Amino acid sequence: MSGGEVSLVLVVRFVAVALVIGWIPAVIAKAKGRKEFSVWWFYGTSLFLVALIHAILLSSKEDFAKKLERQREESVAKIRLDTQKHGVKRANVAGHVLHLSQRAGSTEQADIADTMCARP
Repeated sequence: MSGGEVSLVLVVRFVAVALVIGWIPAVIAKAKGRKEFSVWWFYGTSLFLVALIHAILLSSKEDFAKKLERQREESVAKIRLDTQKHGVKRANVAGHVLHLSQRAGSTEQADIADTMCARP
């Protein structure tokens, strides 16, 4: 074998090993609800250690969805409490200033809060 053949064999082995170990972060990410398997595979192939740590530290999509829902419920509850307790005429919801009618019923205010905090 000449020097060129040896280096070609080493390159092919390196690429083969990189492609195989690139599956590990992709499988972990897929198990946590990420659908972009080919993107994670490429990421794992090119930057294995970074992708592996990233995939391990990733929260599952279900946990993330539960966290968002809990935050939305807390926002709605705070708006309801403020409007019922203090008769607030304005509320800041998700960066939007919400003008409430002066004597709107608490049901109407709660509906407005639910609408402003609803998921897109």
